[in-house]
Amino acid sequence: MSGRSDVYTRRGVLRSAAAAVLCGTSVAPLATGCVVAPVTLPIEPPFDAPPPPTPQAPIPTRCVDLAALAAGVPADAVRGAPPPLVAPVFLGAFESSMHRRWDGERLDLIAATRHDAFAEADYRRLVEAGLSACRDATRWPRIERRPGRTALGSFLPMVRAARRAGIHVMWDLCHYGWPDHVDVFSPAFVTTFGRYARRIAEVLDGESGEVWICPINEISFLAWAAGDRRLMYPYAARRGLEMKRNLVRAACVAMGEVLDVCPRARLLLCDPVIHLAARPDHPEEAAVVQAYRDGQFQAWDWIAGRGEPDLGGDPRFLDVIGVNYYRNNQTFDDGTFIPGDHPLYRPLSLILGEVWERYRRPILVGETGIEDALRPAWLRYVAGEVGLAMHGGCGLHGIVWSPIVNHPGWDDARHCHNGLWDYPDRHGRRERYEPLMDTMWALAPYLLRLRAKAGLGGPGAGAPG
Repeated sequence: MSGRSDVYTRRGVLRSAAAAVLCGTSVAPLATGCVVAPVTLPIEPPFDAPPPPTPQAPIPTRCVDLAALAAGVPADAVRGAPPPLVAPVFLGAFESSMHRRWDGERLDLIAATRHDAFAEADYRRLVEAGLSACRDATRWPRIERRPGRTALGSFLPMVRAARRAGIHVMWDLCHYGWPDHVDVFSPAFVTTFGRYARRIAEVLDGESGEVWICPINEISFLAWAAGDRRLMYPYAARRGLEMKRNLVRAACVAMGEVLDVCPRARLLLCDPVIHLAARPDHPEEAAVVQAYRDGQFQAWDWIAGRGEPDLGGDPRFLDVIGVNYYRNNQTFDDGTFIPGDHPLYRPLSLILGEVWERYRRPILVGETGIEDALRPAWLRYVAGEVGLAMHGGCGLHGIVWSPIVNHPGWDDARHCHNGLWDYPDRHGRRERYEPLMDTMWALAPYLLRLRAKAGLGGPGAGAPG
């Protein structure tokens, strides 16, 4: 999620795109509770201190006029459209990373932001602001500290808090972290994860009757960063394709278990979407670069059963596609960022259209966000591109702002100002970043109308306000 700015931008590693696809992957105040017990890593990280920051890609200046796009859609069209996949067009995601850091300590960003302590207040905040759905995580390393033994004391209070608050939660089963007793490269990872997924599905079905699952967040990014580039635990090299295959296999087994428990469960598959371009002075490389770029679809293809049948893919598993998009997701093939105003920068609406044409499955922007004062401008850009894609007939349902509350950075616990709400006080109150809230409220009515025009949103699709 957005905490990975400590990977993407603090290492400058989105030079990824070419290397990633070549390998078959694709692309302080709250420090207490941020980390769990340190361990000796089985593979030594390639650095012994937090890496220095690197420059950010300039954001696009293009801004779609949503009011003009929606002008031909009557306001009452929202009431006449079919029920939506999710009611709001803006959702929130809680930063949930749980991987082991470069120094062997395990992150727990839900604890670090005190979201677990103030879950009900956090959920109510979202609902009152009009964000009546969100992404959150189960925290597998906390629940299964010993093989086959699930301790639900950290999870059940959050499930019940969500039910009381009236929010719909999409639960990540694995958000960059797994228990220490499983090896992500082993067959045991697959069976252990499948058993865990079944147990969580049973709990959710029994507690709320609503089962929304994201099995493994960002399979492609995780396999590249942790299996090829030694940037995340387990800091492996040249094992990205092996890791990706095992993650896909585990996700498919998990989704089968979830659907066996609850056939009406919804499944969210989140991965980054990227764009890679040849340098203007090397146009002869365009065809090769395009082949690299197409590798970003590999995990979704396998999950849908398009190739690699031994991984267990099935079309029913590719239910809802989450496209994760940040400012650094477009590079030239030499790894330098494509500026947002460059002629070779690909508008997000075209990327979304490409995903829609390839799969024809419901799409959410599963994560997007940025830090500091650029938050409103970035949201206007993303929302405008989403509206343009909706207007063109793409099956887009909403945008997940990630993270929804500020959090400590992965590597150095710095205070990342990238959420809608800040760190809590001792009573659980969080200060809201009003410019971002105002932007959501201003844009939501137009997106609701455009979603209705596409036949994707109807009764209950309330705007923030």
